[in-house]
Amino acid sequence: MRTEVVIGAVVACLIGCAISTSAEDGVPAAPLGVGDTLGAISLEDQFGEKRSVDDSVKGIFFTRDMDAGDAIKASLAKDGQSRLDDARSLYVADVSRMPALIRRMFAEPAMRKRGYAMLLDRSGEVTSDFPGEDGNVTLLTLESRRIAKIEFLAGESAVTSALAALAQGKPEGADGAD
Repeated sequence: MRTEVVIGAVVACLIGCAISTSAEDGVPAAPLGVGDTLGAISLEDQFGEKRSVDDSVKGIFFTRDMDAGDAIKASLAKDGQSRLDDARSLYVADVSRMPALIRRMFAEPAMRKRGYAMLLDRSGEVTSDFPGEDGNVTLLTLESRRIAKIEFLAGESAVTSALAALAQGKPEGADGAD
């Protein structure tokens, strides 16, 4: 009887350890959803300056691929940083899929020419649970780091409209009519 209890405890421990370490073993975490609260996020921008998501941030524009990156780049081409600031938003890019040599020698120097900060997730770990759709910019609308809304923005005009809506303090698509 005692042997069965010990074996049961060992099996339970092994199962518990396997479950608790599965995210560390490369199994992606479930995507964040509406109602989830972002943990501490701190990333360097393309200039090497550390930036953090705090309770004052109302929006995170997130990209994981070139098509989405091109859409936000076009939207932010003129007065990008002031428009992000007005919207109390940050631009976060997962650049982990890019080969490190290409990123360091070509991509990051090109990014430094942009007139706005891009928070770079070079490992992909910080943003691994951010939701996304290929080719679309993800917008996480926040209230004290709690996700109030998730949108997938297709193209420059959708990004520009969402920035303007955040700057006015209302969610994208809200027209004030009830």
